[in-house]
Amino acid sequence: MKLKRILVLTLVIIMGLSCLAGCKKEKLYSAPITSEGMANALKRARQLTELEWDCLEEMPRVAKENGTRIFTHFEKGKQSGIPYSSVYETNTYVGTNVSVETFISATCNPNSYLYTKNLHYMCSEPKAVTFYGMVCSKYAGYVLGIKENYNTQHFDCISGMNKISAAKDCNLAELQRCDILLNKKVHTAVITDILSDKKGNIKYVEVSEETTVPQMQRRAWTVEEFYEKYKNYDVYRYEYLKDVKYEPSNFVNVFDENKELDDRKYDVLSRYGDKANIYLKDSSNIDFDILTDGWKNAKVYYNGEKQSEIDVSGKKVFSFSPSKVGYYQVILYGEDKESRPCYFCVVDSQITANSVDKTLTVEYSSENGKPIYMQLGSVGDSVYIPVESDGTQTVNFNDYHLSERRVLVAFENEYGVYVSKGIWF
Repeated sequence: MKLKRILVLTLVIIMGLSCLAGCKKEKLYSAPITSEGMANALKRARQLTELEWDCLEEMPRVAKENGTRIFTHFEKGKQSGIPYSSVYETNTYVGTNVSVETFISATCNPNSYLYTKNLHYMCSEPKAVTFYGMVCSKYAGYVLGIKENYNTQHFDCISGMNKISAAKDCNLAELQRCDILLNKKVHTAVITDILSDKKGNIKYVEVSEETTVPQMQRRAWTVEEFYEKYKNYDVYRYEYLKDVKYEPSNFVNVFDENKELDDRKYDVLSRYGDKANIYLKDSSNIDFDILTDGWKNAKVYYNGEKQSEIDVSGKKVFSFSPSKVGYYQVILYGEDKESRPCYFCVVDSQITANSVDKTLTVEYSSENGKPIYMQLGSVGDSVYIPVESDGTQTVNFNDYHLSERRVLVAFENEYGVYVSKGIWF
């Protein structure tokens, strides 16, 4: 009897090993990349979903638990992606207002505003929590190279955004990478791959998205899961996808990139991070944290020339108040050594608006950035108009259905996009 049991067990093990050997993972094939712009957009999508960072302290965040919004925090340790945070009131969206470099550097300073400020107590928007963040529509816009702050409700208003079909009725074979999934009341997401077997049978649809459950992610859904999850969505295609540009980051490799990445070792940082735009109205007493030891003084340079020198012996933090707009850098000096610089730009802008009958004339300027668009209306119901570089724009505002007669202008410099104050007309 004992020998019989041993023989049966041996036979079961052999059959199991034989099955495992014959059940190798099926090879799947990605949908074609049809233009350089599509390749660039896919790199932009991965640039954020694949971005890894260390959370040094508890960082405030918004999440969902059993369908209910909760306010919690990131735990210390390894994290990936960009935190979900609706930061339109502070204009601190990662990818447009704030670079990946600024975000990553801020994660490396335990005293940065990522850790020490909670927008839930500073803004009227209930989903604003993390100081730097992103929302679903901004992620989709970033992938497509769109700088304006179109929200989910108005994402289909983007020039060149064309509806293909309802997702529940779509032929998966006709989908393309970088098509947009849109439910105007709920969410925006990006199709980043369609995976088929060697016979051409579609097995999975990969979707990349910014979400609070749990956070930014890239996930492959089976055909059945896709149709069920997105049954209330529409599929859109961006006709200017071919024009999307891509700039590699020193903080993440995507696809076949093999760059040597930044070591993320900083000696001194402002609480905004490195290479941040800081509004002039917020620039009084900018705090800088000293993150390594052995420094005697800090020198502040303005547009390349030394402006100030500060004794930092024995200090872990010091403050500096810029007197004017422009580019600055802070360098620490010790005994025969010099720190990695911390860069920042103090920005400001001027804007006036005059309306006569149906015509609005807006004049605008900024010393450190070029104008890129004018925004009319309320934050959640805006019209975006490209602006002329000469500093004057005239529009017939009756051409637009504005919930508010309000205007602001966005400017861009090498550190990101910043906006003027909004004024009413």
